[in-house]
Amino acid sequence: MADGGLPTAAAAAAAADGGADPRHDPDGVDPPPSCCAWGGHTAAEVGTSWLLPPLPLLAWRAALAAWVVGTLAWLAAADELDMVYFTNVNYTLLCGVLVATAAVTAYAVLVVRPPPHPSRRGGGGGGGGVAAAAAAPAAAAEAGGGGAKRADGAGPVWTATVLAFQVAASNALFLDVVYWALLFDTLSFSTTVVHLLNALVVGVDIALVSSMHLRWAYLLPSAAVALLWVFGFAWPWYAATGEWVYGFLDFREHSTAYTVGIYVGMTAWHLVAGALVVGLCRLREWAVYRRRRQRGGAGGRAPAAGEEAVFV
Repeated sequence: MADGGLPTAAAAAAAADGGADPRHDPDGVDPPPSCCAWGGHTAAEVGTSWLLPPLPLLAWRAALAAWVVGTLAWLAAADELDMVYFTNVNYTLLCGVLVATAAVTAYAVLVVRPPPHPSRRGGGGGGGGVAAAAAAPAAAAEAGGGGAKRADGAGPVWTATVLAFQVAASNALFLDVVYWALLFDTLSFSTTVVHLLNALVVGVDIALVSSMHLRWAYLLPSAAVALLWVFGFAWPWYAATGEWVYGFLDFREHSTAYTVGIYVGMTAWHLVAGALVVGLCRLREWAVYRRRRQRGGAGGRAPAAGEEAVFV
């Protein structure tokens, strides 16, 4: 983008096509990007927050990364990280994603060093605050000085990061409900971490911190990961050992109707869990959109969706 900010998915796609963003609102506030598209995610989307300034965001994500890495190490040391279980596989994926987002945020804060977000500084008529914030990175880049560096736009790395985050978040909710409904035995630190706190932390991040745009289009890939584990690992594991990882998958112990119901029901619940995760993201996005429209109507131009990419 010519303004030096990191583009949103829609803006990046429009720029690639040589045209303007068709979703642009003439009032100065763009609606959230489509949840049905695939790809187009940006570094800013992964590494920034719609709410937190850079340093508090870095502190939050560094704390999350330290927490998941620490608990993962504890589970491994306590011999409770048996990768036979899908729960532990997904918790490891979640650990990797949270560490990755912390690294991107650290890059944004320590290397890019952006100007303050226009919503946090004065900006009167003529878009002064917005224009100044948008022009600063471009001017620094053109001058070749030591100002804020211009970060990458949309790319497959950021799409893979957002997709992995959505897969881990959907599986966390899916697995936690299945555990408490069908498998709960005794309460312990390990079960609290991987069957309760994981979904709670992810939910807080999606609702109150993250700027990642989760997609309806990613529901099927998320469910496919769980089905791949069932038919690509659980069934071969049974064929090799004669044992089922999860007893409720054992067709020998249950009627055909029950077994079919379990498989169909689990698939349906996974899609519902994924939809709840995306729905939470959409609620956040529309709440932010409405808030910015209200602020824009109060006298100053509110930042458009693409301008949240000027690292918040």
